[in-house]
Amino acid sequence: MISQYKNYPNYDFFKEKIEEETKSANSKNMYSEKRYNTRNILKEINEIVERKSFIKFFEYEIPFPLKYPALKINESVTKLDNLKCTMFKSGVLVEGDIKKEIVFFTPENKYMIRYKDKHLDTCFSSIKSITTNIPFQCFGEFKEIDKEYVAEVESASVDREDVVDILSKPFTCSICGEKLFRMLKEKIVIKISVILLKKNYVYL
Repeated sequence: MISQYKNYPNYDFFKEKIEEETKSANSKNMYSEKRYNTRNILKEINEIVERKSFIKFFEYEIPFPLKYPALKINESVTKLDNLKCTMFKSGVLVEGDIKKEIVFFTPENKYMIRYKDKHLDTCFSSIKSITTNIPFQCFGEFKEIDKEYVAEVESASVDREDVVDILSKPFTCSICGEKLFRMLKEKIVIKISVILLKKNYVYL
């Protein structure tokens, strides 16, 4: 467009003027575009619609390996794992695993000490451990469930003060006469807090 006016007077002056105005216009367009994009950032904000806490009691039995009956419990740890929520019209179903770790003493007959008096025969004890997962479910009712809501476990724990471990199914060792146990019976209380979230979107 400028080339056809090369022979006109003051051509160089008008050329510089037009180039400056073009650069200025382009820079304004870039600034307005960046400003527009900055103002239109879409951000997700989770709003807590309802929070529900409930307590559940569970009772179950854990067998010891047949080769290693328990003489005594050394340590017992109970945790919750693999938690997930499923929503229904009337409430939320929480599912997961009760992870149980047991460290116990068991007699080792191959290391038995024999005495002249048979009633003094003694079995050495060794430490064994087992880990098992017990599936569990519990249901919490909510006032209103919308299909747009999302349910999450806010907190879940085992009340350690209420954990009761009882050795069960006893029998007597034929060698040392000690009372051994084939099963551990446990009673626990689980505390769970579930929240309902509503996803909102705002432009920043």
